[in-house]
Amino acid sequence: MAGTTGWSGSVGNQVSDAKSIVSLGLKISVDSHDDILKLSSEGMTEVERENKITSIAEICKCDIFEFSTCNRVLFVGFNTSLEKLENAIRKLHPTVKSKMISHEGIEAWSNLVTIASGLDSLVLGELQVMGQFRKAINWHRSRNLIGQSTSEELDTVISANRRVRRILNLNHTTRSMFTLALDEVNRFVESQGNKDIKIVVLGCGEMGSQAIFSLLDLGLENILVANRSVSKAKERLGSRFQEVTAVSMEDWLAGTPVEVDLIISILRRSKPLFDSDYPLITSTPCTILDFSWPPSVDPSAINSSQNLLGMKHWIKAAHGYSSDKKLDEIKKQSISVIEEVVDGHKRLIRLRSSSEWRRQLHMQMRDIVEHWDAESTGVSHEHVERIVKNIAHKIGKTQQTRIDDEIIRSWITEDSKGIPETSLSQLLGIVQSIESVVELGAKGNEDKNRHS
Repeated sequence: MAGTTGWSGSVGNQVSDAKSIVSLGLKISVDSHDDILKLSSEGMTEVERENKITSIAEICKCDIFEFSTCNRVLFVGFNTSLEKLENAIRKLHPTVKSKMISHEGIEAWSNLVTIASGLDSLVLGELQVMGQFRKAINWHRSRNLIGQSTSEELDTVISANRRVRRILNLNHTTRSMFTLALDEVNRFVESQGNKDIKIVVLGCGEMGSQAIFSLLDLGLENILVANRSVSKAKERLGSRFQEVTAVSMEDWLAGTPVEVDLIISILRRSKPLFDSDYPLITSTPCTILDFSWPPSVDPSAINSSQNLLGMKHWIKAAHGYSSDKKLDEIKKQSISVIEEVVDGHKRLIRLRSSSEWRRQLHMQMRDIVEHWDAESTGVSHEHVERIVKNIAHKIGKTQQTRIDDEIIRSWITEDSKGIPETSLSQLLGIVQSIESVVELGAKGNEDKNRHS
């Protein structure tokens, strides 16, 4: 079944707009945890994931984009309805009971921008989700699961995401959860001096194993790893497994309370492992770094001599915020920025559907060709005309509020076969001219509509 959706060659190649997009998803919570595990592609092989998406696409008869992370699962359908998409998902997963979050039309597009920009992540504005989103798009393309129109629609999300992050200054202010964990561990180790630090790591998944490697690299030796499966921990840690003490989570919880200095919890659970009814297994003074979501350690599980750093701490630390007020301010600002981006997308969809705008675009593109210096560049008018026509066609289909330099450059490079390397840089010089054409064309038509 893999790679045989067929819809990327039919429905997927139709020119779409935001009205044709629908999405259904779940965010992790105590209630949705089990259903997310059923729906998520995390942990699947590539073939299993491809077959899953293909099955949904065949039922809906449309392109499907699937995006799973540690705290969400999302299905996006193009040129279909919410009802068809939900029926297809529940047909494959009849035991899923959770009510999925739905979006339709421009709201679905806006939701994609919000997710890709990290504005809906556990750590507001995190960079990691942007990379995951782009990787997911490229994976769908490489498997021919989405057609050209769908691919271009997803490109508009990436373009809008860049603008959102630039306006909110999120490109350099946030740090990954792993970086935060490593920084906190380094601070803790330095504060303990030469003491033989006793560490317990709860969970040995991807982030847990990376944390263990970092602890070992710091020269720490007294590390106990508690994982659901010891064999899985051994598989993850490889040759370094012998450098730690590993026990099953069940045995650790049932064992005698031990003295510990640092607990790092990276678990996936639907509810806390420790709370008022089941206090932390040790009562000695210690620091707990809880990176689990939902939290694995409830504040009621610790005593006054223990220090718990949970998700709220990491969210503020990721941005360097010292108060909840600053975090609330950027959340409020992000809402207005998304609204602005959505309005721009709506406006451009209207502009791109205007025959007058397309006529103006092609006229100005023709002007670029007529003034092209073929003799000094070594690139003929015919070749430049072919490239410019192709770019004009793509601009008319992308529906993007702004065509980024790198996108235009990639289009030019695609059509530059046979052009000497020395002339390519001169050819790329038309990028700014093309950008000005897009902006002038859009502005001119917008002004005309405003005065009509």
